[in-house]
Amino acid sequence: MLGYMNTDGSGGDFLVTSRSLPNASGSADVTVLIDQISWLPDSQSLAFSSYLVNKTGPGAAPQSDLWIAPLNGSPQARFAAGEGGHRFNISPDGARVLFSLPEGLVQANMDGSNRQTVLNFGFVNTASEYAYVPVTQWVGNGNTAVTAVSGPDPWQASATASLYRIANGNSLVQGSLPGN
Repeated sequence: MLGYMNTDGSGGDFLVTSRSLPNASGSADVTVLIDQISWLPDSQSLAFSSYLVNKTGPGAAPQSDLWIAPLNGSPQARFAAGEGGHRFNISPDGARVLFSLPEGLVQANMDGSNRQTVLNFGFVNTASEYAYVPVTQWVGNGNTAVTAVSGPDPWQASATASLYRIANGNSLVQGSLPGN
């Protein structure tokens, strides 16, 4: 369930329940849960994504969607299942979104237009069922973002992470960090 309230605990309402979200897999063996949540810059809407969790046993997977839930309205899928990423980061002006995927970063306008891959990298061995996706951070007014991407085999003693600056649809290596 996703809702909001005033900082003093008063007011507020519920916006959406997990049960009301579509299950893109169609399988009855999984349930949909709300995952990442973020306020939009106007503070009048929440953005969120969802993921699937096995009802029995381990396992979870993102639906790679992005929903917008206005405080006074119904939630709408801005990016349907499979059109988003494992993680999202909306620009400070609310105009663009960065999606983190297991082998790249995709940037798009919030209306879905101008979708482009801004960074490709090799799949990172996590030695588990979970896929690594980088965390992104918008800088300043939101025309630039930064991220760090682990090398493909972080278990090696010589492992490094590459630091990237993303601007104008391009990514530039800014340096690297040693360590595993």
